[in-house]
Parts: sequence; C-alpha cells; structure tokens
Amino acid sequence: NTEVVSRDVIRELHEDFNYDAFPPQATKAKLAYIRAPAMDEDWGEDSAALLKQLVWGKTMVANIQFKEGDDDEGVTHVFLGDEETEVNINGAMIIAGLARLESRRQTRVSNWEFYETLESVEATAKRERKCIWQ
Repeated sequence: NTEVVSRDVIRELHEDFNYDAFPPQATKAKLAYIRAPAMDEDWGEDSAALLKQLVWGKTMVANIQFKEGDDDEGVTHVFLGDEETEVNINGAMIIAGLARLESRRQTRVSNWEFYETLESVEATAKRERKCIWQ
C-alpha cells in the first residue's frame, strides 16, 4: 500500500521512539516453483503486467512453502491466491505462458501434489504454444 502526501503533513517521530521494538513487517518473497522472464527478456514486461493485473489492489493469501536463506536476508517461497476469485497466481502465470516451472533440481519441492498440477498446466501451455512457448 502506498500513498503520496505532502511534506507538511509528515510529523517527526517522538525522540523516545524505539526502532528496535518493531521488527520489519515486510519480507522478501517469491512465487514458489515458478520462474518468470526478467523485464529485459522476451515476454518480461507482459509477465509483469499480468502479475500486476492479478494482484494489484487486492487482498491476497500467501501459503508459505519454504524459506531459503537466513531470517534477515532469506526469501520466502509462497503460493499466492486470491480468495475472492479463487485464482492461484502461480498457476495463472504458467497457464498464460508467462512463467515456467522451475525444474525439480532447481527448487525444493515441499508440495508434490501442487507441483505436479503445475507440471500439467505447463504442458498445456506448451502444447498451445502460449507466449514464452511460441
């Protein structure tokens, strides 16, 4: 969530405010088991646009699959879903042909049933030659 405000409405924090009492609220996360093209690669901008369309301004539910790295600098791998529309974002990116499944050797699979579902979805996207599979 963001908001742009003018400088005159921002107040200084009280001098007794203890920054250490409040740990960071945001963490680095990535969609589990998938890899989307970088912005400077073919289909990268399209992939980013679809992700924005699917999640921007919505309340999403993240199901943590595993954490990679230490607590401060690590990355949390998640399934991301929209409860209202019941869309799984990881799967939607693959179905559209704008992300590919990471190989079993490149990721730590903790939910084999879902991983195999994504394999099936990716096979369909390949067969239909969608976007990155053209």
